[in-house]
Amino acid sequence: MKQQSNSLPSNGNPLTIPIQEMSEEQLNLLLRRDKVINVFSVIFVIMALVCLIIFLGAALDSSRPPNMAGLFIGTSIGIIIYGFLALGSIARISFLRVPTIIIFGIMLLGIPIGTILGIYGLMSFTKAQPLFGPDRIHQDEIKLEINKRKPQEVTTKSE
Repeated sequence: MKQQSNSLPSNGNPLTIPIQEMSEEQLNLLLRRDKVINVFSVIFVIMALVCLIIFLGAALDSSRPPNMAGLFIGTSIGIIIYGFLALGSIARISFLRVPTIIIFGIMLLGIPIGTILGIYGLMSFTKAQPLFGPDRIHQDEIKLEINKRKPQEVTTKSE
């Protein structure tokens, strides 16, 4: 008797397995990961905007001391990093998934919130390969396949 796995197939490229052949558990797992990636996309956009606001606030401050170069460099790097992470998460660009995983690894050092976000992000992004790239599985396809598999409810009129 073969036991159903709760994760996506690890042998080969998971994109080679058609969505119709995935179990219902695998489809639900993909759908949850897709939703988590959407939440992280919003977080990355917010972080990029926070860095931009700090950068503009420091640039417009007329009483700033002369050693503000570090702040400008740090916020510029933050804008670039979080901007690329947001772009990669929203557009599901496959080559930006690996830098996102690396950033989540670095986030583990930020105790306690960074650690929580880092662990959750690592769990979601490392196993979400079918959701990235040009041949990715879209959220609508997953929902449609789940709805196809649900038993049709038969309604009867009571007279």
